[in-house]
Amino acid sequence: MEPLIQLLGSFDALLISIAIVPPAMIALLASRHMEATEYLEDWQARFRYAWSKVVLDTALIWGIALCCLGFIGMILNMDDMSGLGDSVTIAFSVLLCAGLTVAVAHVLEKKELTINLRLSPLEGLLISLIFGGFLIEVIGQTGVPFFRSFFHPILYPTQVLLTGILVLLGILSKKPWQSVCFEANLGVTLLLMAIGITAWFLNWTSFEDSRQAIWLIANVLFWGSIFHIYLYILVLIRRKEHDVNLRIKTWHFTEAFAFYAFLVYAPIGATEYFRESSDQTALQAQHESQQSEIDKLKARLTELEEQKTN
Repeated sequence: MEPLIQLLGSFDALLISIAIVPPAMIALLASRHMEATEYLEDWQARFRYAWSKVVLDTALIWGIALCCLGFIGMILNMDDMSGLGDSVTIAFSVLLCAGLTVAVAHVLEKKELTINLRLSPLEGLLISLIFGGFLIEVIGQTGVPFFRSFFHPILYPTQVLLTGILVLLGILSKKPWQSVCFEANLGVTLLLMAIGITAWFLNWTSFEDSRQAIWLIANVLFWGSIFHIYLYILVLIRRKEHDVNLRIKTWHFTEAFAFYAFLVYAPIGATEYFRESSDQTALQAQHESQQSEIDKLKARLTELEEQKTN
């Protein structure tokens, strides 16, 4: 129970609010455009339906984006182990709360209904500004400058360019633009993450080069998540919605994030602990044996000195 209590005590109210409020605001605005039906008679039922759908489509992606901001701050700021555990815990607490909202949304979701959500252009602009404001707040808390640390003049345009090329190819193949945009963003994000991981292993002997590769992966995943969120808002503004299987894409983003996060910040495991304990025990026995030999040699030297004096 103590680790759980410690985890709850480390939660930051502002970060938790940033994690759960934006999807709720999208749902609140979208529910205003829904008409009353047999299953959604009052505004509360319409809000619950909209909230569950928005949360299942976006909450984990938004949590991943916020976690990546925290990771970028840790990668560029931290020079030693002090405070690392607390920083990682705070970053993961954001995703944990997003995950809890997803669990609630699964319970509340009316799977038998397929009502498309809508936002007006003004509402879409408002939501976009709210997301942007929250991002600015979290970036400010990291203490890392935005330019080059988050917005890199080479990496960001490269990601946008590759995504744009794939979108163009998809549109030329007569696929719905909604599907093309989400798939292109996911594909480019995973591709650049794979390049970053390869660069990380390629330069594993250099800490600074490895640090740059770790930063690159977090930066690419951050922007991929943000593109996903803003594409989702754009789709809600359009009058014709297309089934783009967002939950499958959410799962892919979550898999990529989990692989990256535990590759970089995994805590010590049981087998690693016992292996380290065994090594420490063997070293301790070796040190004790060496110390015993040293003590015997010292005693022998003292005895020889005494004999020489006599």
